[in-house]
Amino acid sequence: QAKWLLSAGLAARLPLTKCFDIMAGELYEVYGQTKWGPGAGVSLPELAGKKAKLKCKEGDIFELPAEAAALAGRMRRELQEKGSEVPLEYPVKKKVMKKLVDYLKHHNQHAVTEIRTPLRSDNLQECGATRWDSSFANMDKDMLFDLTVAASY
Repeated sequence: QAKWLLSAGLAARLPLTKCFDIMAGELYEVYGQTKWGPGAGVSLPELAGKKAKLKCKEGDIFELPAEAAALAGRMRRELQEKGSEVPLEYPVKKKVMKKLVDYLKHHNQHAVTEIRTPLRSDNLQECGATRWDSSFANMDKDMLFDLTVAASY
């Protein structure tokens, strides 16, 4: 599982954390290398206490805290532009949207950990992932591919 993530170019972090606005983030050092990352999140007081609505291609609407949706750069920008009252539409399947929402809700409350590369093991926990992230990444390749594509929206 971990080696497949590496070969797919997803070793630094799980795929969905790649969705961040390049202007919002921080520089940090990992094993002597400087990296750019999303940081601890961007404080958006206008989103505090609000719900974001995400609409999948089947038309189902998923609600989550707007602060959680704002972890993804494109969602953050769309929430700032359109507000939280309007559902944000994405061309992703319902099962992929559910997985995406689960990820964003979890990481709104729990920081993303750095996965050490090169991977020293097939076990993601031994490479720095939390138990939750390791369990989250335990999916078939089709779902992982769909989530990676969703991360580009």
